[in-house]
Amino acid sequence: MDKYINSNLLILIPLTMCIGFILKNLYNDSFIIRKILRSTNGIKITLYIMDIILASIIGLAISSYTGWRLFIDGIVRLGLCHGGVCCFMATKLYDKAREM
Repeated sequence: MDKYINSNLLILIPLTMCIGFILKNLYNDSFIIRKILRSTNGIKITLYIMDIILASIIGLAISSYTGWRLFIDGIVRLGLCHGGVCCFMATKLYDKAREM
């Protein structure tokens, strides 16, 4: 699994599961937020965006490159690729746990 996910980003999997559980049970008075969070797809999209942003921030912090390679390594590789994989794994793990 270390080939697919940077070991520094493994914390995103349980964090995403917890935040997804909170979003699923959240009741907000705002009509727009309630409409988005009512559907499972809305929660998944919210979690994907959140994970990509968090992974990009972590990637920029831990990257040893400078200049344009910092952007490529931090945002593209760690943010988009690894953040998306972390969110995918967290949502599938949550679905499997819910089936049991």
